[in-house]
Amino acid sequence: MLKHPAGFIPSLVLLAIISWSVVADARLVAISWPVSAADAVANSEAWIKAHPNDAAGYCVLGHVQALAWAYGDTIPLVGEQPLAAAVRA
Repeated sequence: MLKHPAGFIPSLVLLAIISWSVVADARLVAISWPVSAADAVANSEAWIKAHPNDAAGYCVLGHVQALAWAYGDTIPLVGEQPLAAAVRA
Protein backbone atom coordinates (compact mmCIF):
# COMPACT_ATOMS: atom_id res chain seq x y z
CA MET A 1 0.00 0.00 0.00
CA LEU A 2 1.17 3.52 -0.80
CA LYS A 3 2.13 5.54 2.27
CA HIS A 4 2.13 9.31 2.35
CA PRO A 5 4.63 11.40 4.30
CA ALA A 6 3.45 12.44 7.77
CA GLY A 7 2.73 16.06 6.81
CA PHE A 8 0.92 15.27 3.57
CA ILE A 9 -2.69 15.47 4.80
CA PRO A 10 -2.24 18.69 6.86
CA SER A 11 -0.45 20.26 3.89
CA LEU A 12 -3.31 19.24 1.64
CA VAL A 13 -5.86 20.78 4.03
CA LEU A 14 -3.83 24.00 4.22
CA LEU A 15 -3.62 24.16 0.43
CA ALA A 16 -7.40 23.67 0.16
CA ILE A 17 -8.05 26.48 2.66
CA ILE A 18 -5.71 28.87 0.87
CA SER A 19 -7.20 28.00 -2.52
CA TRP A 20 -10.77 28.49 -1.25
CA SER A 21 -9.92 31.87 0.27
CA VAL A 22 -8.60 33.09 -3.08
CA VAL A 23 -11.70 31.85 -4.94
CA ALA A 24 -14.10 33.16 -2.30
CA ASP A 25 -12.60 36.66 -2.55
CA ALA A 26 -12.93 36.84 -6.35
CA ARG A 27 -15.42 39.42 -7.61
CA LEU A 28 -16.73 40.31 -11.02
CA VAL A 29 -15.89 43.78 -12.25
CA ALA A 30 -18.78 45.94 -13.43
CA ILE A 31 -18.18 48.97 -15.60
CA SER A 32 -20.67 51.83 -15.37
CA TRP A 33 -21.27 54.86 -17.53
CA PRO A 34 -22.65 58.18 -16.29
CA VAL A 35 -25.97 58.75 -18.07
CA SER A 36 -28.48 61.56 -17.79
CA ALA A 37 -31.42 60.38 -15.67
CA ALA A 38 -33.87 62.16 -17.98
CA ASP A 39 -32.44 60.34 -21.03
CA ALA A 40 -32.59 56.98 -19.25
CA VAL A 41 -36.22 57.57 -18.24
CA ALA A 42 -37.11 58.69 -21.78
CA ASN A 43 -35.42 55.62 -23.29
CA SER A 44 -37.17 53.31 -20.81
CA GLU A 45 -40.55 54.90 -21.57
CA ALA A 46 -39.88 54.56 -25.32
CA TRP A 47 -39.12 50.86 -24.81
CA ILE A 48 -42.36 50.44 -22.83
CA LYS A 49 -44.33 52.22 -25.55
CA ALA A 50 -42.84 49.91 -28.19
CA HIS A 51 -43.26 46.75 -26.04
CA PRO A 52 -46.25 47.35 -23.73
CA ASN A 53 -46.63 43.66 -22.80
CA ASP A 54 -42.97 43.24 -21.75
CA ALA A 55 -42.81 43.50 -17.96
CA ALA A 56 -39.04 43.99 -18.05
CA GLY A 57 -39.52 47.52 -19.40
CA TYR A 58 -41.55 48.55 -16.36
CA CYS A 59 -38.96 46.94 -14.09
CA VAL A 60 -36.13 48.84 -15.79
CA LEU A 61 -38.10 52.09 -15.53
CA GLY A 62 -38.52 51.51 -11.79
CA HIS A 63 -34.82 50.85 -11.37
CA VAL A 64 -33.92 53.96 -13.37
CA GLN A 65 -36.27 56.08 -11.27
CA ALA A 66 -34.77 54.65 -8.07
CA LEU A 67 -31.27 55.45 -9.32
CA ALA A 68 -32.37 58.99 -10.22
CA TRP A 69 -33.79 59.42 -6.72
CA ALA A 70 -30.54 58.17 -5.16
CA TYR A 71 -27.97 59.81 -7.46
CA GLY A 72 -29.68 62.88 -8.89
CA ASP A 73 -29.44 64.10 -12.49
CA THR A 74 -26.62 61.75 -13.55
CA ILE A 75 -26.94 58.04 -12.81
CA PRO A 76 -24.42 55.20 -13.21
CA LEU A 77 -25.68 52.50 -15.57
CA VAL A 78 -23.88 49.17 -15.75
CA GLY A 79 -23.76 47.09 -18.90
CA GLU A 80 -21.89 46.33 -22.06
CA GLN A 81 -22.74 49.65 -23.65
CA PRO A 82 -24.43 52.89 -22.67
CA LEU A 83 -28.24 52.75 -22.57
CA ALA A 84 -28.74 55.31 -25.37
CA ALA A 85 -26.75 53.18 -27.82
CA ALA A 86 -28.58 50.04 -26.73
CA VAL A 87 -32.02 51.57 -27.37
CA ARG A 88 -30.99 52.86 -30.80
CA ALA A 89 -29.73 49.40 -31.87
